[in-house]
Amino acid sequence: MAYNSYLIKDEKTAIIDTVDAHCSEQWKQNLSEAPAEATLA
Repeated sequence: MAYNSYLIKDEKTAIIDTVDAHCSEQWKQNLSEAPAEATLA
């Protein structure tokens, strides 16, 4: 299983993801555990 996530930083910050619905809970957990500087750098 593979998925891609894209971080868009502009006036507002957005994340676009293509995660399979079956993996969404793991994706959200991974995102919540990411350090802020890694997520928004």
